[in-house]
Amino acid sequence: MSNNYKINEQIIEQKDIRFSDFNNMLDGVLELSTKDELAADDTYMLLFYGDQITELNLMGSVIWEELKNNLSINEIKEKLLIFLDIAEDILVNDIQSFIDELVENKLVYVS
Repeated sequence: MSNNYKINEQIIEQKDIRFSDFNNMLDGVLELSTKDELAADDTYMLLFYGDQITELNLMGSVIWEELKNNLSINEIKEKLLIFLDIAEDILVNDIQSFIDELVENKLVYVS
């Protein structure tokens, strides 16, 4: 199942160096969370668009990457539930709110 969102191709992203050895953020989260304390509100990715810089926390970084992989909100929810202890309906609302913010900031387009 694919999503209805398209990433703005003009975005330049910079991941936290701790994730440079991983193919994707989720693999990094799962591996690093067993070795280090990953603070959920720390910045794990920066998005650069024009003169705008957007900082993404851990959850935002995973959502961003999975949107790039064309995953649906439900598929993203399932991946996040691997490491988050949160009610599914609350998580879906959080994911949608985050995506709405990305759309508002022209980082993602509705296709």
